Amino acid sequence: MADPPKVFISYAHKDAKFLKLLQTILKPMVREDRIYPWADTLIEPSGKWREEIAEAIDTADFAILLVSDNFLESDFIAEKELPPLLERKPVYWVLVSDCLWKKTPIEAYNAAAPTEVPLDQMSVARRKTVLRKMCEKLLDACERGDHLASSASRLFLAPFPRNPFFTGREEFLDELHEALASGGAAAISGLGGIGKTQTAVEYAYRHRDEYQYVLWVTASEASTTTSGYGEIARRLGLPEAGEADEQVVVEAVKRWLETHEDWLLVLDNVDEPEALESFLPHNPLGHIIVTTRAQVVQVLGIAREMDLGVMTPWGALRFLLRRTGREECDGEELRAAAVLAVKLGCLPLALEQAAAYIAAKQCRFAAYLQSYEQRELALLEKQKPIMGKYPHSVVTTWAANFGAVQEASLLKEHRSLAPTSLPRSPVLPRTRCLLMNSSNHSPGTAS
Repeated sequence: MADPPKVFISYAHKDAKFLKLLQTILKPMVREDRIYPWADTLIEPSGKWREEIAEAIDTADFAILLVSDNFLESDFIAEKELPPLLERKPVYWVLVSDCLWKKTPIEAYNAAAPTEVPLDQMSVARRKTVLRKMCEKLLDACERGDHLASSASRLFLAPFPRNPFFTGREEFLDELHEALASGGAAAISGLGGIGKTQTAVEYAYRHRDEYQYVLWVTASEASTTTSGYGEIARRLGLPEAGEADEQVVVEAVKRWLETHEDWLLVLDNVDEPEALESFLPHNPLGHIIVTTRAQVVQVLGIAREMDLGVMTPWGALRFLLRRTGREECDGEELRAAAVLAVKLGCLPLALEQAAAYIAAKQCRFAAYLQSYEQRELALLEKQKPIMGKYPHSVVTTWAANFGAVQEASLLKEHRSLAPTSLPRSPVLPRTRCLLMNSSNHSPGTAS
């Protein structure tokens, strides 16, 4: 009989009573071998607690986080537990006490229970109900085998957690899957802020069970590509991993890619395709995804270049509703959200910044729309992107776009990106005006 799914419980010792209540609720499922919750209370007094915690995290299938001020105060939790749990495990978290969780990486993950009232402000009966419902969600995931899909890859090096609010792009992802199956390599191209990296991240998570190895390299310049290959060599345990000569390490990784199957390599943010040629294997046996702003990648031997345009109006609206937790809104608010999506040009980066502001301030779509129509980019810049690991704000991203191509070609790309069914979005022309006509304009900082 297979071992039950293992759940790592991360908590602060000052919140031990909530751990005890959680363990009590799970006890019947433990008795039936449906789940195996692990907490540091299982460590023997003579045990090496740091090593045992690290091993428990590595072997866990799921994670439960009991989030509180005490939890966020712990340096050990912040530095040793949270990073590997958030990056590699399906996470279920509940708010134990009122705290600044919105200012931490935890904000990127949907809570498994409402956060309006923390557990320590509830009656005992209500507290049990909330924890029991969270446990039911977890058990459903165990029965679906979510942990099996999550652990299918022997090595998973995607540097970003999966975006729980990723919306749309279904047809594009299907075409990307077909392109890789038939040709082995594909390039996702498009302007900054379109969502190239996020689409590659979603593809990696969605299809991770098809690969033994999911590898990721930030390839914006030769130095980062070289260091990325060095990390791959180290994680694969290649003999050349410790070589001082970086080129020896790069060649070792290329040989591995030419002699092994069942891998996906993402080369992210390739600014100059020509500079990437020396890093590519000659006869790869796996799949390669390149994300780039460049419009021509044939120099890399990649025949399939897929242009990622802006989202559809419907996809942009769905994202705004999901990202702000307002999927049930209707009437004036729904209409305002739909208009806002179009006015933002259905650009993922702009949508994320607007949604982050709306969620943080708990303002209405109609109120934000009215302010945006008056202030445009200045309002967007009040909230940098939170979800999706966008590297730059809207203004900075568009500044990079305009600095990278000539004005004529950029305007042509804008026309090709704009859906014919949409009215011309004011955000792009306004951005052109800000970036080209104001020498005193200072673009937003990287988020």
